[in-house]
Amino acid sequence: MIEDERGLVTINQFRKMFFTYFKGETSAYQVYDMLEPAVSVHYDLGKNCLLDNKDPRATSSNKFIRI
Repeated sequence: MIEDERGLVTINQFRKMFFTYFKGETSAYQVYDMLEPAVSVHYDLGKNCLLDNKDPRATSSNKFIRI
């Protein structure tokens, strides 16, 4: 399902995949809330580079999950 050669997935795609796999698990939301910040990155698709979290260009619109 992950077709991006950089291993990037949108937050929404990752959320759907995660909760599809862990459907019915009682602590899935708690695990997701802890996991998402650890695997999320800000990526500039135009310049093809990672952005530091403190960079002013790092916004929710360029936030991805890196797998």
